[in-house]
Amino acid sequence: MNFDPQIVAQAALFVNALRSGQQAHVPAMPFRLWPVFIGCVRLMMRASA
Repeated sequence: MNFDPQIVAQAALFVNALRSGQQAHVPAMPFRLWPVFIGCVRLMMRASA
């Protein structure tokens, strides 16, 4: 999987919002980048569990 630094940063913001109980926003992105975003979110959520 090709990890784009911008997608990783957006995923980190999303995960931090979820953890803190704030409203999480999924940024607009091309569909081809969606698996990378979700993969990053899952990795970050697993790391905090």
